[in-house]
Amino acid sequence: MDKSLKIVLPIFIVFAIAVAFGGCVESMSSSTEDADQSTSGQVETPTTETQQPTAVESTSTKTKTTVFKIGESFGNEAILMTVNGVRTANYIDEKNNQYETATAPSGEEYIIVDVTIENIGNEMQYFASSVNFNVYDTEGYSYPSDFIAELALKKSFDGSNIAPGSTRRGEIPFLVPTGKTGLQLQFTGASQYAIIALE
Repeated sequence: MDKSLKIVLPIFIVFAIAVAFGGCVESMSSSTEDADQSTSGQVETPTTETQQPTAVESTSTKTKTTVFKIGESFGNEAILMTVNGVRTANYIDEKNNQYETATAPSGEEYIIVDVTIENIGNEMQYFASSVNFNVYDTEGYSYPSDFIAELALKKSFDGSNIAPGSTRRGEIPFLVPTGKTGLQLQFTGASQYAIIALE
């Protein structure tokens, strides 16, 4: 073998091995970087613990409304009210005026409620039979005051301009089914709410 070939051949072999080894190292490095990038692109989903709903026991209590009786007085710092009595009628003609009469239709009658309101506060008070008073039956049906019958009453209730220290008394008529039982008067006014049994 030629002397120069003996020198060049080992150098070539070493160079070839170095190139081959270097390629493997680079390939491994590239694979590692790709794996790192792939891992870094993933979003880690946080694990949350599911909480079961907790039953809450209700502590609310129903407020019982006081039902007053005829003759009982009730009120607040502004007014004092009393239902004095109740009567019924099929025909009302108390002013001896043929144009101011009221006749209940067949199957119905007027229930006439006598009320007194005293202004015990420091401000003027205003009440209207059509706004502040209603009659209800046991089924929840409402019977508002009857305007025509009110005009026929000689002593109809006038709740306008009740000055402090003044008292007003009068009657309010309601048209209801004949013989209806369990009727109650509902009053709302002057920050006062009350129910009065009309029997």
